[in-house]
Amino acid sequence: RQQQSKSRPSAALAISSTLRDIRTSLRARLLIAIGAILAVGAVVLSLAAWQYAATAARDAYDRLFAGGAVQIAENIYMQGGVVTLDPPAAAFATLSAYDLVFYRVTDPRGVVVAGYDDLAISAPAAALREGVVLRDGVYRDQPVRIAAVARRLDGAPGDGWSAIVLAQTLRARDS
Repeated sequence: RQQQSKSRPSAALAISSTLRDIRTSLRARLLIAIGAILAVGAVVLSLAAWQYAATAARDAYDRLFAGGAVQIAENIYMQGGVVTLDPPAAAFATLSAYDLVFYRVTDPRGVVVAGYDDLAISAPAAALREGVVLRDGVYRDQPVRIAAVARRLDGAPGDGWSAIVLAQTLRARDS
């Protein structure tokens, strides 16, 4: 019996000693520190990759969208002293595969030639004349991406600049 009672304290002492060795062991501390650093690094890299992918996808959608606005601008012409639009079916088919598409074309006097009268963008006319302007907005209670560009038409009344505004809902972008 005395033998058994002596072995119990020595077993408890050995376990306590092992735990103390693990806590103070240089190897154990290094493994824990390296593991923590690698875990934090993996999280940071995952977040960076997700952000990069989201930015790349947004840029790709924006290029396609801006191309649609430019296609519409290229299909505006003067006919009998009136600004006319020949809507490019390919641009609308590409943009409206999963989303609603709205547009407005105005002549140099500000008269709506085609599209929705209430569709607008808050950008100065000078910016539209330099190239496609992209903005986020809300149209008819739906979040949309808006592209606008201006095109100069020879023989058009006023200053000769016609404005094109194109809006697309964000369903495909958000999926």
